[in-house]
Amino acid sequence: MSTAMFGERVQRLADAKLVLGEGSFIDDIPLEGALHVAFVRSPFARAHIRSIDCEAAREMEGVAAVYTCDDLGRLDILMPLLIPHPSLTEARTQRPLAREDVFYVGQTVVMVVAIDRYTAEDAVHLIDVDYEPLDVELDLPAAVGDDAPRVHPDVANNVAAHFVQRSGDPDSAFVRADHITKIKVQVDRSTAAPLECRAVAARYDTVAGELMVW
Repeated sequence: MSTAMFGERVQRLADAKLVLGEGSFIDDIPLEGALHVAFVRSPFARAHIRSIDCEAAREMEGVAAVYTCDDLGRLDILMPLLIPHPSLTEARTQRPLAREDVFYVGQTVVMVVAIDRYTAEDAVHLIDVDYEPLDVELDLPAAVGDDAPRVHPDVANNVAAHFVQRSGDPDSAFVRADHITKIKVQVDRSTAAPLECRAVAARYDTVAGELMVW
């Protein structure tokens, strides 16, 4: 038995325009006067930030602003936890821009705002961040050990979450079983790589009193 969702070949409807180069993305929407942002990101999995020198970037033509955590004022706070869950042992969130330390490769450290993307990216390369790299552990079993270097120094260990799933009466099932097999499963890291990340653009029409959102 087949349905519209299972057992049938589903005709893809979005491919033609993408193959022909006719796809429309947020970056294709003309927004007059819009500024562009680029970030200085940490090249280290764990490091202490000694200093940040942004002067050359701030003086570059076309750069509207350069922000570090010290420039954010009341916005320099830990962001809320997106999905609270009881399995999280010691949940940690991050600041919009790193303060004092970085905790993963790619963490945002400095934000550059400029008239276009090219200028913003060029200005990023003018910013000098002095890092003190700290010890890390790349092996997963070793990383959860008691003597492993901590990602966050104020937590007991590097275990982010612990939960137990139980269904039915497994103890009785084990007693009756002819054979018992124990397995340990290690799930490798995975990531999504979309052509365009989640994005939104908006333009307010002061004449019509309307907000257009893409």
